[in-house]
Amino acid sequence: NQILEASAFSWTGLLVELERSMPPFVSLSEIHPDLATGQVKLRGVARSFDDLGLFLRGLEERIAFRNVYLLRQADRKAATGGQEGLEFAVNLVYEGRRR
Repeated sequence: NQILEASAFSWTGLLVELERSMPPFVSLSEIHPDLATGQVKLRGVARSFDDLGLFLRGLEERIAFRNVYLLRQADRKAATGGQEGLEFAVNLVYEGRRR
């Protein structure tokens, strides 16, 4: 079953849809799909809450995604040479799997 589930999952499709949803000042650090259900957990950093809001709206507007939920957000303090921002975690269901 796992082999069939993996072959039905389109990484390319997922990445294209995420890229189309991504505003300039948001970056993803983790993408964890559940191949059986299509559920995807995302973690990343946004420059501001407004940028995070743009990202969430972008995800919700894509027909390939449904049930977009912001699970957590937290201020990220700049380490030496690092960048401040807003860390976040999002869950969604990816409908773009081949059937």
